[in-house]
Amino acid sequence: MGFTDDKTTTSHVGYKKKKDPRKKNNAFQHGPEGTYPHPLLRRQQSFSPSSPVFSGHPLGCECEVCSTEFPLRTHLLIDMSYSRLNQGQATPKTSTGSRFSFFSRKKTSSCSTADHTAATLALLKEQRRISAARAQQQAELEAEEMAAASQDPVTLGTLKQDSLMIPVAKMSHFFPAGHPIPTTSSTGRLRLLEAPEQQLHVVFHMMGHAVHVTPALCSPLYDLYTHHREHVVKAFKAAVSGVGVSSGVLQGMVLVNLERGGEMGAVEFPFMMLWVVDGRHCDTHQVINKVRNLSLEALDPAKTGFTCPHYFDTFEEVAMLARPPLEKVSRKATTSSTGYIITVFRVFEGDDGEKFERNWLGWTGARTMYKSLTNEVGLRRLTLHKSKPQNGTLHYVLLCDCSNFLTCIHQAVKAIPPQDAAVWGHGALQTYSYLLRRYSYLLVLTL
Repeated sequence: MGFTDDKTTTSHVGYKKKKDPRKKNNAFQHGPEGTYPHPLLRRQQSFSPSSPVFSGHPLGCECEVCSTEFPLRTHLLIDMSYSRLNQGQATPKTSTGSRFSFFSRKKTSSCSTADHTAATLALLKEQRRISAARAQQQAELEAEEMAAASQDPVTLGTLKQDSLMIPVAKMSHFFPAGHPIPTTSSTGRLRLLEAPEQQLHVVFHMMGHAVHVTPALCSPLYDLYTHHREHVVKAFKAAVSGVGVSSGVLQGMVLVNLERGGEMGAVEFPFMMLWVVDGRHCDTHQVINKVRNLSLEALDPAKTGFTCPHYFDTFEEVAMLARPPLEKVSRKATTSSTGYIITVFRVFEGDDGEKFERNWLGWTGARTMYKSLTNEVGLRRLTLHKSKPQNGTLHYVLLCDCSNFLTCIHQAVKAIPPQDAAVWGHGALQTYSYLLRRYSYLLVLTL
């Protein structure tokens, strides 16, 4: 069984496609007038093959095909020309007209492009004018506020903004880089307020993980961590009662590390005693020596049955970012939910230059922590301490005091990873060598 062109094609839905008589004659010829052969001529040719073949319609033919303005449209180019020639006629949209609607698009003239460019430039000019007016208005408001503030005497009690407190002798080393060091006569956004200097000396007594003196005689029921904690509290009380000074001269706290693994010896310093000595009312060296001797005697391995490494060093407050009230900033805890984030840096002697220390907000992570801590945590102060060189190294300690640390511990912990990223990503690591140790401490006992 053979297939011919006359066989009707069907689709999968049963629809029969109508036969197109134009497809029977594949070798059609164009006439001299650009029209296709007349179907009557093709029929006559099929019955009388001996008759001569006409090459086209004669001139003056008045058949239906030749009398129309447009011949039979069977080619894409003819459809396109038909769409172009009928642009001005109000004819209903058909599938052919919508298919070639892109031919009706007109090119934009150069005049409209110039108008659009002029409008854009005018809009940009207006935006710049508005921005300049806003900047000028903001500058006028700041000038008015500074003028009003300059008329009223400014004291530590009237300040309502966060303030950076730096000793006068340390101003050239710890004033943040990128800003000129202000003076009492300088004018600008940074104002300098002189306050009486406090000769405070801060002592950090850090204790490592305890080890039993005779491990072979240690009972499995013996909790060395709890035993260590009890003796640290006893040593603190013995030092306070043995020094014999008032609470205004000596302030102290016992801190416990909150990091994971503190009870299993995974942290370097599970306990810490923090002492603050006011050098204006006592002999600082004498008081510090008494505190050191009394606390180490109470932690004698012969009495306690365990031994642990001790790090005892004196620091000086070189910079502090504090929040009001600023009249009397307390160095000890003010609430029972107070907590501390303490970061220790060890630097080689000679690397503590002016350029390094003026960028302390960056390499300590203090700037990032200041921005990351929310108001719910209750940030009170960020204090940077510096020790004296010993054996070719010196230490910096950044202390972050939060009054609501325990009640909002989740928000406080979120500020630690950004600080680590700021510390390790700072460019000072490429120039200076230091060691970072960060700890989170909980207040246990205060003086």
